[in-house]
Amino acid sequence: MFGSVGMALPLLVLNFVAAKLPAGVVALQLTLVPMLTYAFALVLRIDKVNALKLAGLGVGLSAVLVVLLPEASLPSPDMAVWVLFSLLTPLCYAMANVLIPLLRPPQSSSLAISAAMSLTGAIYMGLVMLATGEWWWFEGGVGAMGGGDWALIGVVLINAMFFLLLFETIRIAGPVFFSVQNYIATLSGIGWGMLIHGEAHSLWIWLALVLLFVGLALVIFGSLKADAGP
Repeated sequence: MFGSVGMALPLLVLNFVAAKLPAGVVALQLTLVPMLTYAFALVLRIDKVNALKLAGLGVGLSAVLVVLLPEASLPSPDMAVWVLFSLLTPLCYAMANVLIPLLRPPQSSSLAISAAMSLTGAIYMGLVMLATGEWWWFEGGVGAMGGGDWALIGVVLINAMFFLLLFETIRIAGPVFFSVQNYIATLSGIGWGMLIHGEAHSLWIWLALVLLFVGLALVIFGSLKADAGP
């Protein structure tokens, strides 16, 4: 389950919408992960009702509306459909964050589970590639490899380390704490999109970013307050 929900499906969605949306907009929705993680944790009763966290969840959802509703928020109004589709990624990541501490075998190590998750996700994606006729491998050997090929290898190595840290951090500090790292992904995605692709965003997108960070701050403060106790 971890391989499908936490890796294969969200990465498939990300790669699919990458050609449909600006990189900054794709990165923007990753900030929703902490808020959605809290929502799933609340539904599954592994977290308690907290006014600050609930407020953060509400602010995060309002940020989504700021992106979707105004016609001038996106370069094209048709992109709103792809923004909605891209929300599957934070939903999957949030669900995986919550399910990991619930379903993790007690005696298993983070290294073993992250390796199993990566292998399972690779199998799922391999089947998708075969079913869609889009099988690909490094063509022409090392000498013919371009920037995209080396970037793919780099992403594989980064993901291997990321999933190891994911399991270990959730084991030590819990899913909500781990999920707050997504603000780094959001800022990096927006920054790289502007630097590499020359992207320029509307005021609505910047407003959504501010709202998402306000929501993130409320979730963090709510977690700190809950940990501190009465």
